[in-house]
Amino acid sequence: MLQQILHRHADARLIVFLRGEYRERSFRESGRFRAGDFLIRPAYYAHDGIGDDTVHYVALPLSRNAVSAHLARHGWKARRGQVSEALLRAVRNGDCSGDELIKERPTLSLAEDEDESALSRIASALWQTNPGTLRALARSERLLPWTLTRAFKRNYGVAPSQYRKEAMAQHALSLIAETDMNIAAIAAISGFADQSHLCRTLRAITGATPTSLRRSLT
Repeated sequence: MLQQILHRHADARLIVFLRGEYRERSFRESGRFRAGDFLIRPAYYAHDGIGDDTVHYVALPLSRNAVSAHLARHGWKARRGQVSEALLRAVRNGDCSGDELIKERPTLSLAEDEDESALSRIASALWQTNPGTLRALARSERLLPWTLTRAFKRNYGVAPSQYRKEAMAQHALSLIAETDMNIAAIAAISGFADQSHLCRTLRAITGATPTSLRRSLT
């Protein structure tokens, strides 16, 4: 079984699934993929995933022009689609580029995560601007804080505090990529204490400042 904990990639990626089944999950959305499906992820888009023993996929590079066109059309969001049998054979043979595959090909948003468990509700709360303390969240689901932390880490691969940090960063990155909003305002909207807090967090996660990320993402 293939299992990946919450992580990011520094480049935009086009993933084409060749066989097996795979489920990818990001904040508040998820998708299931089989042979012939493809997934487009923007740079630094946080996600985790789990696949069966037969899952196999390839990652095709995308040019900066293709990434910019995707951003202009869909925003800083993951998208999914399907390829024809002919294109799938071309991908298997190494005869198809990422730009060729997505050109004029319709894509869809990932579905909202339909998990209604206590952990999913807490994960959704951690996405909010002011989610409250871990103790309060645990109490709302009639859990002890240490029980919640252990179960959350087992399910999401990271502790609630790290998940919260990643969710704040995800929100900030989407605003950096999609808007001209100043960095201080983005920090406030995304739940950071101030602009310096946002800069430190993004540098720790991506190795770059918000200003340089805005240039690279757009």
